[in-house]
Amino acid sequence: MFDKKNFIVGFFSILTLLVLSRVIPHPPNFTPVIAVAIFSPYLFKDRIVSLSVPLGAMLLSDILIGMHSSMIWVYFSVLVVYLLTSVFKKVSLGMKRFASLAMVSSGLFFAITNFGVWLSGGLYPKSLEGLIICYYAGIPFFTNTVLSTFSFGFVIFGSLKLMGYWNHSKVAV
Repeated sequence: MFDKKNFIVGFFSILTLLVLSRVIPHPPNFTPVIAVAIFSPYLFKDRIVSLSVPLGAMLLSDILIGMHSSMIWVYFSVLVVYLLTSVFKKVSLGMKRFASLAMVSSGLFFAITNFGVWLSGGLYPKSLEGLIICYYAGIPFFTNTVLSTFSFGFVIFGSLKLMGYWNHSKVAV
């Protein structure tokens, strides 16, 4: 388990890395935010703390890179991923469960954010055809979301394992 000093260092390190991952140049939707939203309920006992890691990083980085019209949909999708993972928190998070959560979470992020772009933006007609075109146009972003969620998730999983914090059991501080 983490002691108080490691908890504070870990919390701010993760937050800083998430903010940097969104601020530095990167392919669209290729960030560790969804992977962290999956792991966060396992890493922090306190729900407010664990939710503030991905959402706090999103807010801080959006302040730096600029607010945008689809923020509410992005934040909502990260919240849904967090809540989904919280439901499964009672069960240990092994590689198979992570892979399932990563795929479902990426799909939810894609579905929610593209619906939001269609609904609140002016790029696509407000029709079924417009919605389909919006989802079709979002496929490259979905690919990056899936690749980044798996890539960063395996890095997080491996790092925690190497540091001795993960042994297929619940790891909360």
